[in-house]
Amino acid sequence: MRLHLGGRIRGRTVLGIVDCDERSTAIFQAWHRVLVNLAAFVVVILLITAGYWLADTMPRMRKDQDCVLSGRRNCTPVAIDIPQNRS
Repeated sequence: MRLHLGGRIRGRTVLGIVDCDERSTAIFQAWHRVLVNLAAFVVVILLITAGYWLADTMPRMRKDQDCVLSGRRNCTPVAIDIPQNRS
């Protein structure tokens, strides 16, 4: 048990003795809230990244598909390193 000389715990004023279990439960709940908020933040960042990737990839794929469906060849550029002659 701990002597608490005033303050607020869970919306009510406390004067006198506060149980340690109640205080540790409040601390645990605070850490749990922080971890849940962190997990939500990570999920939001992943969703934004996936949306950006889709917005970047879809026009490029559409352009390549239009090129192939129109009957053209060599629609996708391929980078090839050509070795130089060593003579």
